[in-house]
This record gives sequence, C-alpha cells and structure tokens, in this order.
Amino acid sequence: MATVSFDAAADEAMSRLEADPAARRLCSRVQAVLDLLESDPGSSRLRQLRYTNGLWGVVVVSTIGTVVILWEPHPTEPNEVVVQYLGPASFA
Repeated sequence: MATVSFDAAADEAMSRLEADPAARRLCSRVQAVLDLLESDPGSSRLRQLRYTNGLWGVVVVSTIGTVVILWEPHPTEPNEVVVQYLGPASFA
C-alpha cells in the first residue's frame, strides 16, 4: 500500500473533474487508476509511459476525452507516490 499525494495543480484538476457531472465516467476511470496506484504502485498497468525526467504516465480514455496521470515515487517517503500532473493527454 502506498499513500497518494498530489501536486497543487494536479489536485485542482482532480477537484474540477470530480465537480463536473458530465465527466462522471472519466472521473470514475481516473479514480480506478488512483486506487490501483495506492494499492499496487508497482503494477505494470501504471507504468504505460516512462519519461526521461523519471515520471511514469497512465493514459485514461473515456467518451468525453483522454487524460494522462503523471506520477513518481516520492523522493523521500518510501511508501508514497506523487501525482505531478492530471490533465489533457495532448499526445494521445
């Protein structure tokens, strides 16, 4: 088990997503990824994309759009991961 924390901008993005009734399905899919990140951060499903700056990425698709969750292990806390970005996947 890991604790999931958010960068301030990623936290704001998640709050906007949760507040948008039109994004209910997308929000549910994002939450499923976050739940997996909490329960098993070593899962290969969470490591779809790897960036040279050390971030991992997970693409989440729904009928209203595609977002990416960029995360990394916390630099000093062994059982914590940090979501650095949650937003449009402009590359998808």
